[in-house]
Amino acid sequence: VHGDTLQFTSVMEGQKKQVKWDYPSWCGLCGGCAGVITDSLVYPLDTLKTSIQAAGWKMKAKDRKSSGRLYAGLDIALPGTFIWNSLFFFCYEFINTNLLKFNEKYQLPTTWVHVGAASAAEIIAITARNPFEVVKQNRQFSEFSNTWRGIRQIMKERGIKGFYAGYSALVFREIPFTIIEIPLYEFCIEKYLQYSDGNKQSIGRGASALSGAISGIIAGFFTTPVDVIKSRMMTNTLKLHNRSFLDWGKTIYSEGGIQSLFKGGLIRAIFLGLGGIIFFLAYTEGLKITDIESRYVQMRKQEQLYLSSTLQKKK
Repeated sequence: VHGDTLQFTSVMEGQKKQVKWDYPSWCGLCGGCAGVITDSLVYPLDTLKTSIQAAGWKMKAKDRKSSGRLYAGLDIALPGTFIWNSLFFFCYEFINTNLLKFNEKYQLPTTWVHVGAASAAEIIAITARNPFEVVKQNRQFSEFSNTWRGIRQIMKERGIKGFYAGYSALVFREIPFTIIEIPLYEFCIEKYLQYSDGNKQSIGRGASALSGAISGIIAGFFTTPVDVIKSRMMTNTLKLHNRSFLDWGKTIYSEGGIQSLFKGGLIRAIFLGLGGIIFFLAYTEGLKITDIESRYVQMRKQEQLYLSSTLQKKK
């Protein structure tokens, strides 16, 4: 490491490149801001999804009415989503860049590199996200009248452990979601760059929106069963908190089979499809504003060249 830069050898050009530490840092900032914008706009859909998934038992009329407060928990959700997305995109870009260096020897498909980087980044980010997610979902389901009262109640009754209720479910949801969404988004963007003007140094808004929608809908729908389990675990952090991930899965399945595990799946797919459009539009706009979009595009083009050279060698 020299100063604020990290050296690595480029397979594609056979020369030294410098990846500045400010690149993943700016990506992290753009990701955090994009997450705040997205959650602010589509939060009511998330609240509706949580209410549908968490209501495994019959709810009282007053509870059904209170669960309609569509912006409950937004005050804790926004700082949580900023921290989580900032951590994720900083780690993702940093790890992705370094994995490409190590991949010179093994010559694995670049999609595998994206999967590995996304998985590692998500594991790091989830640790910071879980406490915010527990409080948010309990506010959405009206377990607490306000956020600070909820935080104090969880701390009083369960301590720090209470803020990590549903952690296993969040990991089991986010890892599959991330390894579907991020590599699929990257694949769409790389195909866009491959078939567009070879000198293009920016990502079109249409390409970013379409890629975000496709990746969000597909990843969101297929990870719905784990999301249902996570919602049930987190909204029962002060009640049936000793039940495991598998216990909850069996309980939900017994309530209505596969259909119960896909409860709220359509809303989740719409929510994440819209969220994908807004998020990746905001993210790419952030890359333009911070003047690092050209580096982002160049790195993806280099990955395409690397992939082409690897395929030629195998032939």
